[in-house]
Amino acid sequence: MMTLHPPSRPLATAWIFWAFLFAACEAEVKAPPPADAAVTAAGFGETCSDTAGCLAGLTCMRSEYAALGWCTRTCANVAATTGCEEAELAGGQGFCVEMPSGWNGPQAAFCAPICNKVADCPGTGWETCSKPAYKNTLLYNELPTRTCQSPSFHGQIVVDPVTCDWESKITDPQMGAPKGECKAFCQFVAQCQLAPKSQTANCCAWKCFQHLTPSGKLDNGRLAALKCFTKTFTAFQSTPQVCTAYKEQCGPLP
Repeated sequence: MMTLHPPSRPLATAWIFWAFLFAACEAEVKAPPPADAAVTAAGFGETCSDTAGCLAGLTCMRSEYAALGWCTRTCANVAATTGCEEAELAGGQGFCVEMPSGWNGPQAAFCAPICNKVADCPGTGWETCSKPAYKNTLLYNELPTRTCQSPSFHGQIVVDPVTCDWESKITDPQMGAPKGECKAFCQFVAQCQLAPKSQTANCCAWKCFQHLTPSGKLDNGRLAALKCFTKTFTAFQSTPQVCTAYKEQCGPLP
């Protein structure tokens, strides 16, 4: 029997991502809302799939600013709260942010949720509460205002969250290896029934690729951790341990 040695424990940290992904999806599978439940429109900063799902006056923005679509509105007074007050945002409070040209999102300035800490951010999916920035570069150095952001998605392409049509949009030949590893990893979790049944292969691979490329750049440490799981899965093919050997070789999936 081929023996593989487990990687160092720090690599396990990278798999917090999968804990969030699997737990969130499993929760949806195990506890679906009642069929007759009333649908409540999303407020400012809350997650949405289209503009029809936002409160009146708000639009659903899908961009690299955050992993999911969220409700906001355009504004004209950049680096100010004017135009992003509670009256315009149906009770929310925002700050008018303009992103650099060429980013994957609307060219018009938009209202971003103001916060003091991440817990203040409306909805889900926000990672930080900090001064408005893009790819770790502050947009307004002199202002103390902090907004809800998801910086690990800055630099990411924008993909439909339902179809997850991501692969053809990744044209950099240097990304061939991580693309292949993600598809192999998703084959592993699907065959071993470690992923939610509701998750498609495309969406699994897209989430994986996002995890490997925070801020649009490949994280080699995360890629190495991923390879441990796929190599172990391949090495133990045709054995009773094919779906369990990873626990010893790579550590348990969170």
